[in-house]
Amino acid sequence: MQLHIRDARGFDPAGEGLMLGKGEIPIKDVLKNVHSLKRTIRGTIELDNRHFDHSRCQLEAVRWLVKNVKDVLY
Repeated sequence: MQLHIRDARGFDPAGEGLMLGKGEIPIKDVLKNVHSLKRTIRGTIELDNRHFDHSRCQLEAVRWLVKNVKDVLY
C-alpha cells in the first residue's frame, strides 16, 4: 500500500503541505488504522517547498513519524 502522507488545515490550498502534526488531519489514527490491515505500508511525505535547506524539514517529518507512530513503522 502506497500512502502520500500530508497534513493540512482548512479548505484553502495554502493550508496544505504542513509539517506533520501541525494540521487537522489525524495522521496517527490514519496510520494506525491502515497498519491494522496487516499490509506493508510505503509512504511519501509531502511537504510544500520543504526540500530546501538540505531537506531539513523532511528529516524533521521522519523524526516526527518515528516518535509518534513508531509501532506502525516497525
